[in-house]
Amino acid sequence: MSNKYPDFIVVGAAKTGTTSIHEYLNEHPSVFMSTPKETNYFFNRANGQREYLHEGARDPATHIATEERYLALFDRANSNQVTGESSPSYMFTQGVPELIQQARADTRIVMMLRNPAERAWSDFLHNQRDGTEPFDTDEFMKAFEAIPQRMAEGWHPHYDYELKGCYGTLLDRWENSFPSDQLGLFFYDDFKADAGAFMRSLYGFLGVDPDFQPKLSARYNVTGSPKNRWMQHLIGQPNMLKKSFRWMFPAPVRRRIRFRLMQQNLNKAPALSVSLRNELAAHYLPEIEKLETICKRDLSAWKPESTIQSQS
Repeated sequence: MSNKYPDFIVVGAAKTGTTSIHEYLNEHPSVFMSTPKETNYFFNRANGQREYLHEGARDPATHIATEERYLALFDRANSNQVTGESSPSYMFTQGVPELIQQARADTRIVMMLRNPAERAWSDFLHNQRDGTEPFDTDEFMKAFEAIPQRMAEGWHPHYDYELKGCYGTLLDRWENSFPSDQLGLFFYDDFKADAGAFMRSLYGFLGVDPDFQPKLSARYNVTGSPKNRWMQHLIGQPNMLKKSFRWMFPAPVRRRIRFRLMQQNLNKAPALSVSLRNELAAHYLPEIEKLETICKRDLSAWKPESTIQSQS
């Protein structure tokens, strides 16, 4: 078993392309990425194995609870490879930056940042896709406004659509544990605009050959709206029918079947309306302005239209 924690960790945010980026990193001959992508090891440590409402069944493959199992994920890495994992639950979970720093102080941290309004909307649709979000597509603000009550009742943090986009506040936590040269801040907008240039920049941050060209045509973990919500819930959530198939197929095969069935039951993700985008942008404006100061980057495109017009 390896006795070394990974060289870098992609900590989120959720719904910023981290699944595709994990796969593109894994293609690089000098990079070894964990299987599964999301280990949630430090999330589990920070939360003491707490059980949440509406969590769904815990997949042992993506619910790593012991150091032995975690470190074993990197056993097959060659000595000339940098090792990494990708768990979006880390970015917003209190205590995780300190735990990673204590485990390995020189860990490089990769953060993906996306327009928080679009990120929240995509996150909501993702939970709908998986059959776990009870509100309909046109009831997003009900789900958003229900966050305080849900968290007080013990719902799983992946329903906290708001917190995951509070980048300025979250960055403060990470900057308390890691120096700026170990914090790589990357933007989903850049990834969408030119994935090749984006990956060259990311490879460079990790200290591997930036000129390697991954296969960028494949897209992973695409969000959409369920064609049939009952069918999506049947596919995505624990039930007796699914249990009856466990003896027939190993876990990796079951996950592939589940993924393909869910994708076939998806319509294209509905677009975020202009009015809802502006409402969310106004809510996030203080966080956006704080991030602008930290990153020294113009984020006017993330702001509500009224703010953009007043600045022009």
